[in-house]
Amino acid sequence: MSRIRKSAGILCLTAILFFSSCQKQEDTLPKEEYVQGMDYQYMYDNRPMAEAPEGYYFRVSDFLYYIGKDTMEPVPLCSKPNCLHQQEQDPEKVADCSAFFRDSRAEPLLAYYDGAVYLTALKDPFDSSGAIGLIRVKTDGTERETVLELPENSGVCLIHCGYLYYTVDTYNIELDADYGVYRQSLQGGKPELIYKGQWEQGSIRSLAAYGGYLYIEESVSYFDQQRVVFEVLVQDLRTGETGPAFAHPEMADPMMPKFLNGKIYNSIYHNQDLEDSAEHYYEHFTCDLDGGNRQAADFPSDPTKAYRTDADSIWYYTIPWQRDQALVLRRLDEEGNILAEWPAPDYSASAEMIPGGKEHFFFTGWEETGEGNREFVLSYMEKNPEDGILKPQVCMRIREEDYRKAIVRN
Repeated sequence: MSRIRKSAGILCLTAILFFSSCQKQEDTLPKEEYVQGMDYQYMYDNRPMAEAPEGYYFRVSDFLYYIGKDTMEPVPLCSKPNCLHQQEQDPEKVADCSAFFRDSRAEPLLAYYDGAVYLTALKDPFDSSGAIGLIRVKTDGTERETVLELPENSGVCLIHCGYLYYTVDTYNIELDADYGVYRQSLQGGKPELIYKGQWEQGSIRSLAAYGGYLYIEESVSYFDQQRVVFEVLVQDLRTGETGPAFAHPEMADPMMPKFLNGKIYNSIYHNQDLEDSAEHYYEHFTCDLDGGNRQAADFPSDPTKAYRTDADSIWYYTIPWQRDQALVLRRLDEEGNILAEWPAPDYSASAEMIPGGKEHFFFTGWEETGEGNREFVLSYMEKNPEDGILKPQVCMRIREEDYRKAIVRN
């Protein structure tokens, strides 16, 4: 009898574990619609910011800050007493700060997923060509853990529905490339190649994800013709099928998709495919997440305008290519109607906007402070102020000499 009970218990436990495993797998399978807390935070658009329920995590060069939504005051994610954080001048002490995460790549990862913060960082901050780790940090900055190790030639990363997606590029002496997109479960296991690049002189510039789809921006360099061609691919993450997201002329360049209420808002830049090479224009359209059902849209056609999306609106601003050009920020609805317009902070052409979540919009840039000095500035606006007036406010200033710190081993 006891043996029967033991066998029954094992079968019951096995069934429970199997059901739990299936349930866990089912929970991480991408859905058609956007799932808050599970999906890639597209409204931060691979910028160094991630949103948690109570605040924001912001990466300023090699340092991680937390910004509480109640105060909007940036605090280095370090609990060490007497630590100077980003203001430390002694290069032997800089890396001792708990908020210090060095990543030598152009776009280091910062993401919030399933109650934890994830970053990519050099496993040895003193070896800029060394191994890259995916670090999981508790929301209060404690208990850092390396959960995955990435190849040294890895590039753009994002987290979506329980997986890390990342690019890998390898070049030979003739600049021919072997490149692709990999994914790996945050729970471990082996990386899986889900897309292999198709061109000898190609590369992958960026990634995005929404619901059940992954978007891959691939560029091909024709060195003999001194031109670069872009293509956006879409992969159905449930079937693995991959193909061009948008049909377009061979010499026109599609932009990476922006998302709003389960649809794509996108543009294709026409220049080289026209009879008169001096002409150019943007073709704006909306379509379904798989690229189908394409409909013309009324977007601003000025090539000096850049746009992003959040959960409710389209945001765009005029990039001041010329000194006498004002920088204007606008908020539009789905139909392209202007909801608000105001002068944006004059941070120069390097300014970047981060549409953010339901509560705050962010702007980053460099501000001249005189005598050749600059400050990195993070500003924000409340999206739904009581008086209805959107007002940019400075959240953070970092002197250029403190932005990226020199470090040496002590």
